[in-house]
Order: sequence, then C-alpha cells, then structure tokens
Amino acid sequence: MWVQVALFVASLVISYLLQPKPPQAKPSAFDDIKFPTIDDGTPRMVVFGDVWLTDWCVIGAGNYRTSPIVKKQKGLFGSKRQTVGHRYLMSLHMGLCLLMDEITQIKIGDRVAWQGVSDSANQSHIRIHKPDLFGGDDKEGGIDGTLIIMKGASDQRPLPQLQQMYDSPVPAYRGVVTFFFDGMVCSGSPYPKAWAFRVRRTTCEWYNEKATIWLDDGNGNPIKAMNPAHIIFEAQTNEDWGRGTDIGQLDLDSFKECADILYDEKFGMCIAWKRQDTLKQFIQQILDHIGGALMIDRTTGLWKLVLIRESDKPETLPSFDYGTGMLRIEEDNNSSNELVTNQLVVSYTDPVSNETRTVRTENLASIQRDGIILQNKTYVGLPTSDLAGRVASRDMKIIQSHLKKFKIVLDRRAYALQPTSAFVLKIPQRGIDSMMMRAVRVEHGTLTNGEITVTAVQDVFGLPRTTYSQVQPSLWIQPSLSPEPIVNARLWQLPYPHLLDVFSPEQLALNSDGYALVLAERPNSLQQGFEMWAKTTGEPSEQYVGQGQFVSRGMVQNAVHQTSQITTLTLDTIGVMSIGQCALLNDEIVQIQAINFDNRQISVKRGCMDTVPTAHDENSAIWFYDDVALVAEKAIKVGQTLTVKLLSQTSQGTLDLSKATANSLLIDNRHARPFAPANVQINGLSYPNQIQALNKISWVGRNKISQNTAILDQNAPHQSVETGATVSLIISKKTSANGSYQRVVQKSGITGFSLDIVADNPSNDETKLVVNLDNAVMIKVELWAVKDGLTSWQRHSIEVAVG
Repeated sequence: MWVQVALFVASLVISYLLQPKPPQAKPSAFDDIKFPTIDDGTPRMVVFGDVWLTDWCVIGAGNYRTSPIVKKQKGLFGSKRQTVGHRYLMSLHMGLCLLMDEITQIKIGDRVAWQGVSDSANQSHIRIHKPDLFGGDDKEGGIDGTLIIMKGASDQRPLPQLQQMYDSPVPAYRGVVTFFFDGMVCSGSPYPKAWAFRVRRTTCEWYNEKATIWLDDGNGNPIKAMNPAHIIFEAQTNEDWGRGTDIGQLDLDSFKECADILYDEKFGMCIAWKRQDTLKQFIQQILDHIGGALMIDRTTGLWKLVLIRESDKPETLPSFDYGTGMLRIEEDNNSSNELVTNQLVVSYTDPVSNETRTVRTENLASIQRDGIILQNKTYVGLPTSDLAGRVASRDMKIIQSHLKKFKIVLDRRAYALQPTSAFVLKIPQRGIDSMMMRAVRVEHGTLTNGEITVTAVQDVFGLPRTTYSQVQPSLWIQPSLSPEPIVNARLWQLPYPHLLDVFSPEQLALNSDGYALVLAERPNSLQQGFEMWAKTTGEPSEQYVGQGQFVSRGMVQNAVHQTSQITTLTLDTIGVMSIGQCALLNDEIVQIQAINFDNRQISVKRGCMDTVPTAHDENSAIWFYDDVALVAEKAIKVGQTLTVKLLSQTSQGTLDLSKATANSLLIDNRHARPFAPANVQINGLSYPNQIQALNKISWVGRNKISQNTAILDQNAPHQSVETGATVSLIISKKTSANGSYQRVVQKSGITGFSLDIVADNPSNDETKLVVNLDNAVMIKVELWAVKDGLTSWQRHSIEVAVG
C-alpha cells in the first residue's frame, strides 16, 4: 500500500514539474493606448463663472513607461512571485480653455481625484495621490502624479518637461490654458479614463469690481458666477475670440448701469462657450437669460446694452396718440387665446455637481380649469435653483399676461424710440386711455414719408398702470392730403468727391458739365416726396428730371465763429441725421461728429472738401443732405442757368407746376477746380483775434484726386497737391478802425506751404515775403489755390487785429 502511495506522489511531482509555466503578463504597447486628441485649428472654449469642462482633449503624450504588478502565486512547494499586470505611467499634455482664474476640482472617470483651490500664479503644481481611485492594483488602479497648471500668460516660457517629452523645441502655449501631468494614469487595463475639470473665471479688464457675483447652491457650497454684462462686454471687445470691437464704440455708461443692476439682483451666470454656436447666437443666449438687448444706439452710434426692467419714472415716458405723433395703426394682434402654458419647467446646470436640475412654476387656477399645458425651457447659464425660479416666474408672468401687440406708424416725434424703449400709447377710440408699451422693432424707413413704424408689445411691468375706458367719439380731424408748395428749397452744385459716386476720375477729367443737388424741406408730414422739373438757358419750358426726397433743415441758434476746430451748433430742432453725415451750413460743408438730441446740439468738423471755414450769423440755415438721391438727372453746361421747380406729392396727387416756386442756379465748373489749402495759420495760430506783428503764414495742401471720396476737414493731415497747382496770396491792411482795406502785397505761383514775413529780402528767397504793415490796425489775409487758370471754389479770408 505504501508503495502505491509513494508511486502516486512521485507521479504528481513529475507532472507538476513537467507542466508549462504560466506566462508572465506583458504590458500593452503605447500605440494601443487611445486618447481623445485635438487637431490644429480646433476652437478653444471660453469660460465664464464656475463651470465643469468635460471635453477632455490630449494635445500630446509621451514618456511612456510601465511598472509591473507582482503578486505571489501558491504552489505545491510554496509560493512564487508572478507579474499579473502593469501600471501605466506617462506624460500627458492637455488643452483646456482660453482663460482661467483657478481650478477647484478634478474628476477622473466620474470620481474625485483632487479638490481645493489652485494657486493664482500663472504656473502652479497640484499633487494628485489617488493610487486606489479605481480599485488599486486588484482592479483598474488609480492616479498618482503631479499636474502642472499653465494659464498661458503673455510672458509664459516653454515648459522644460514638455520639451523633454518631445525631445525638441515646443511653443510656450501663451493665451491658452494647458495642463501637464506626469505619473500613473491607470493600471491593469491600458485604458485611461476621461478627465473633467471644474474651473472658475470672472476676471475682466473692465469694471472688475462688479465682475464677480458670489452665489450659494442652497447647501452651503459657494458658486463664483460672472456678471452677464461683463460676459457681453468681453464678447464684444475681445480681439482673440470675440468681435474685436474697439472699446470706444461701446456706450460704457449703459454697460456699467446694467452691470450694477445685475450685481444688485445677484444675477450671475456660469457658462462655457464651446464655439459650437456663432458668437451672435452666444450673445443672444446671454441676453435671453437676463432679459436684455444689445443694439447700436441711433443717437450716439455706440453699442448699447439695455435691461428690460420696470421703469423707475413711468411718468417721464414719451406718450403718443393721434394728436401727438401717431399717424395710424397697421396691425392690432390682440385676439385672446386662453389656452396658454400654465406649467413651466426651467432646466439649469448645477456647477457643483455638474448635473441638470429643474424648477417648476405653475398657474393652479388655469390647471384646474384647462388641465396641464406644459412648456419646457432650458437656461444652461443659470447656476442656482433660486435664480432659475426667478427666471421661471418672469417667463410665466409674460406667458400668462395676454399682452397686447400693436404695429403703429408714428411721425418724426418718435425719433428717439429704439428697440426695448418704453412708451405710453393712448387710443381712446379703442377704449385705451393709457397703456405702457415696449418697442420690439423700430423701422425708420426712408426720408420720403417721414414715418417711423414701431412694432410694440404691452409692457409686462406696466400692466398695473394700464387704464381702459368706454370708446368716446373721435375728436381727431383728418388733415389735408393736398400737395402743398415747397417753401424752403435750395439748389447747390455738387463738389468733386460727391460726383465720384457716379463718375470715375478719368470721366470727370474730360467732362465739364455740372450737376445740381436739390435740397428741400418737407412742408408737412403728409408730403411724401417731390418731382423735379428743370430747364436751362434757352429752353422754353421745364422738363421732368427725376424724383426727389426731402431732407432735414435746421436753423442755427447761435452765431458761428470762423475756426478750423470742431464746433458745437445749437439748432431749433433736431431732424433726421446721423454721425458722419454731411451738412451744408450756408456755403460751407460740415460733417457731423456727435449728436445731443436732448440739448438739440450737434458737433461738426469745419471746412470740408472744397470749402473753407467762414463765420455764420445766428439763424443761419443748415441742410443735412448726405446719403439721399437728390441730384437732378440733367447735365448742365458751364455758364448756363438752371431753373428748377419742385412739385410736392401726397397720396392724393402732385402739386400743379404753375403753383411751384422757381429756384435758379448759375452752373460753374466746380469739380474741375483745385481744392483750396487747408488749416491756414497766422504766426502758428488758427484764426487768432489779435497779433502784435505778422511774422508767418502757413497752410497744408489738399488734393482732390488723392482725396477721392474721403471727407477731409481743415485739420486733416497734409496732402501732396495736384501737379501744377499753386497758391496765391493777398495781404491787405486798415490804418483806422473805420477805414477800408488797402492791398499791400499780392503773390502768386507759390509752391511751398509757408511764408515768412520780413522787412527785407535781398536774396529773393521764395519762402520769404516783404510786407509793409506800418500803421496797420487790422490786416486781412486771403489765400486760394490755382491750377490751369482755374481758382479754387472758395478762398480763405482771415481778418486779424494788430497791436
């Protein structure tokens, strides 16, 4: 028996010794490990507030290495150490976003690997020691290594560890947030899990003290949200990812006002623009959250930010009825639909957990009557249930209010209305004594009819102030629709730059014909336009030469001095005008630089194109003519007199030719003449009132050919003059206050741009001029240009007291 047992044991030992050894686990090759990579040109995300970034992108990986996982395996003769897997270590270069203040949490595979608040320095280090995050060596390992945060400052240097990984020079990655991690990323299984980062950014170069809005999630967790006004400001001005708008083109007061309101409301947002939508769509998304609008203010030409909130002074709002500017009602979409949403569910994103949550608001009375009529809305930028609930209540109030809508036509008294503007509408003929409205769309149309079409909705904040009454008999009197004679009109010959809108410089060089600009003021708001009938010298009767449009005309309430500086004009009324528009002040062309509608003032550049600055009396007329087709379609020969009659038009007909006033203009070859010099200075001063002695006269050149269609004023830089153009000069003096001017000297053919006034010039220096001004109490300097025998359209005439 013992022999049989011994033979069995020997057989078992031999069998164990002869069996093949179990294979040692081999590590996966680096090429087998897959990462979510990023390509060149991929748009980089922009972070606002407190957000989670879950789109893990690996720019590069390297320094691949493994560490064996060795465990003891039991056998007949004891235990053996055997490699059962490997830990995978490597370097990862990860791209995150454009800008970041700090990182507060890192999740890998939906498990928290690190949390805290990272350093504020541009480059900082985070030690992540979670080797058992995914079960340790028995399962899928964990994370163990150092994360280097690089915020992409303008002076950021290339990271040495990154250069070592690629074994070649690398960029510094300025302007973008990147992370560099080196250490264990997984074990057992060669499949790294996705990384997610909770980051925060509210820093803004503008008004930073109101950029951060601290919120609470209701469980004691702080949320660092960003002021939406600052988000829109960055989207407008950022030159890297935004519109790149110059800050000077923003109405900063409106942005600051909105920032203050949102800060006080604790209306902070947390959102990341992932560049999947256009910038316009992203800005609109922010505006939808806050209930606001972004537009170009017609009165300033600047981008203006407006919040739709309750007016704190409703009694100051403009009011319109049939006697104060309302012409007619085109649409009245006020049919009531009782079956509207009565339960609204708003979804928002919790930045602490990165989960989508919901709040609900409802109208219980409507639900009991009609059943549940559900609507869902998503506001991804709202970070708290409190803020989501406030927005849900706002939207439900709008839905349940059955707001009235109108499309009305107003006259020019509504010039100041813009989208989001609040105003009061009074239509007693329809039982509406007073109703607060909010403009949705404002269409100014053309100058032909002077009408402003406004699409408006009843202001949800103004509902308590709306009053209704029984319909009363209309007291409105239908105005006369008969065409009226045009009282204020003027003919004016077009200068060279305006003719370039139709002709080329080569055509104008061969064409001496003149063209007239017809300026006419609307007799009343019902006159829609006018026909132009004209004849020239020798023609028996007027012929139709085109259709005209009315322009704005004003009377300057202050005397205007002769100057080359920007001048403020106070007008009797502000009509239709815009910044950059040309105007004709008597015979001087000016260009609008600023408009103050409240004070009826405009600031203008002086002596534009081929005109020079002159003094203008109080109550001088100014015509605003730019961008309107006003040219009579008739070429007139030089020396002929053009006579034009203007026939006003209404919906009922055209004025009879016999009732129209004739306007005449002698045509000269204006466009062929050289431009006068500009910015004339006496002793280095522009238009001085008094000097001790005349020492120097200087000016800058003008060139109509190189100027082309540009509108240059007196202070524009010097231009090389046309070939063959020279300057002529006359200096006169008075020897008594009541005396007349006597010519002292005249000089022509001047090619320079200054003259020194001397008592003697023995060397006949062309830059010097001998002038005897003995006993002078006043002097007058006249300066103009000459080319091919033609003088400039206007000449400078400057009078200065001496003594």
